[in-house]
Amino acid sequence: IDSGFGVLERPEGETDYVLKYRFDEQGNRNALALLQETSKRANFIVTVTGEADGDLLRNVEVFEPASGAVPEGFVLDDFTRPGEPILYCHMCFMLLSWGFMLPWGVALAHFTRKMGAPGAWFNAHLRLQTYGWVLQLAGLICGVVYTETYTAHFIRVHPILGIITVIVGTLQPINAVLRAHPEPKTCVRRAWEVIHKGGGWIALVTGVGAILSGILLVDALAYDQLVLSVSSTMAACGLLPVLAYSAVSVFHARRSARGAGRRTEQALETVSLAYFRLLGAKGTVDQSIIVQPLEESVE
Repeated sequence: IDSGFGVLERPEGETDYVLKYRFDEQGNRNALALLQETSKRANFIVTVTGEADGDLLRNVEVFEPASGAVPEGFVLDDFTRPGEPILYCHMCFMLLSWGFMLPWGVALAHFTRKMGAPGAWFNAHLRLQTYGWVLQLAGLICGVVYTETYTAHFIRVHPILGIITVIVGTLQPINAVLRAHPEPKTCVRRAWEVIHKGGGWIALVTGVGAILSGILLVDALAYDQLVLSVSSTMAACGLLPVLAYSAVSVFHARRSARGAGRRTEQALETVSLAYFRLLGAKGTVDQSIIVQPLEESVE
């Protein structure tokens, strides 16, 4: 407003905003200082606290806390904000990538090397990782656009975990191309396995951390129930099945060492072969890819 800063509201049934509160002198100085500190010129989300005295707001404090999240101890009553289209795009791309395709690609590579045609596990792994890699780049672009428009970079745990995940995940196909032949097991091959497999596990852990912190951030930013439901449901539907598959596979490996668990093995093989068929992973034509024993593989 011309004489300083204030809080606007839109009366029910109206299209125009009206002045609800004016800031006191200290509040105006705080608001001006915050504007001078930021590079944002649009969609600048802040939280205002103070004591109402008629239409004047005294003892005003103005925050830009954690990308617009509500500070602890302050409540916005029933206020929620709808999800922006770019936020939904970021969520969907990243959840399909790190919440579904990439974890399944790792699980199939780790547990199915003796299933299906020779090399089928490798083709399934390659296709899932390729699709997931492309989706994560699309999610990254959407995340950058969202951040540039609505918040600031690297002020929460979620974007920090996210950028670590994307960097490590982006490097994975590069070092995969540079892999040495599996036989004979040279020092170069062993070093490559440590880098590739270790990087894969690091990316998975930080990826799951980014998903969970993203869901918490959606709640902290006071997004409506639809945004929270979509993110939580996609994460659960993507991660829980692959976690269950991996847990059962580990349990079966221990039982099979004692000669038990034939039914479990058949169930795991049914699920694995279904993924092979879905992905068109029919195995390698030549045998340049040598199938390694299960106990030696950690993708």
